[in-house]
Amino acid sequence: MKILHVDSSISGERSLSKELSAIAVTHLRAIYPDAEVLYRDLVDPPSST
Repeated sequence: MKILHVDSSISGERSLSKELSAIAVTHLRAIYPDAEVLYRDLVDPPSST
């Protein structure tokens, strides 16, 4: 199973939606321990290297 975890809050780490989405992903990982999680934050995109 693949899980796409997308956050987009400008509130940063104080964001309730980020906290709730992290809880949801934690529960999914408990049910599907072999799941691959791809995390993207639309406000803070990954740096290009």
